[in-house]
Amino acid sequence: MLNGCSVVGRLASGFLAGWWGVANVITLSTFICVVFVFGMIGLGSVASVIVIAIIYGFSSGAFVSSFLMPVYELGGDVSDVGRRTGMVMSISAIAA
Repeated sequence: MLNGCSVVGRLASGFLAGWWGVANVITLSTFICVVFVFGMIGLGSVASVIVIAIIYGFSSGAFVSSFLMPVYELGGDVSDVGRRTGMVMSISAIAA
């Protein structure tokens, strides 16, 4: 269920970013992920696990797919997008 909702979140984040802006979508999806990760502490039933999985899956999918959108919005030459993407992914790989 988490992966299925993640697919929906990945697709929806592109549409939401067009309306609300990329930074707003990333901020909202990150906040929702944080709230529900801490909410997993108090799970007590199967239904609550399902609800958390659905909402967390949607918001984590939105974050994962919109992670690099600010890199594309930096502007400049289109040929620099690959270099900027590589630098961002290298830095995040060190952190991960």
